[in-house]
Amino acid sequence: MPPMDETNFSDLINKPKDTLAGLTASRTSAVRLRRRGEDADLMLTTADRYEREQAIVATAAVLLAELLRDLDAFTDVQLRRVMTATFPWSRFLDDDDLREFAGELAGTIRAAADLENLAPVTTVITAWKNSAEVYADPNLVRVLTQPAGDYGVISAPGAP
Repeated sequence: MPPMDETNFSDLINKPKDTLAGLTASRTSAVRLRRRGEDADLMLTTADRYEREQAIVATAAVLLAELLRDLDAFTDVQLRRVMTATFPWSRFLDDDDLREFAGELAGTIRAAADLENLAPVTTVITAWKNSAEVYADPNLVRVLTQPAGDYGVISAPGAP
């Protein structure tokens, strides 16, 4: 990926014509606007570039969902090879969980692409990554899977 053109957000406010001229001169058709403090940087891009990138993402999402549509056609070995190549952390999931992750991912991608909002896909990936992180730590698995004991009667909040 070529280096991205950058400028300060304040340049857009103080010198909008110069900043926009830099955008059209940019070989990437995008400029990162650096912001101070805790604010996240912004991207300034052309509508044409944005639309092209959205079309590519939507196409890739539908393609992936279609490839994973019939999970029964994949052997455990094939599915593991594909999923761990894409999500290396998924090697810590057992075969059943890996298959469930793939199914949930495919369904979410399909639905999210239809809404033209891929944010739910990130939620699914993050949730399964967190599960894999637990499975990767044998001590944590032991603690979380041991039977819970009876700790007695719990009083209602504010009760004596």
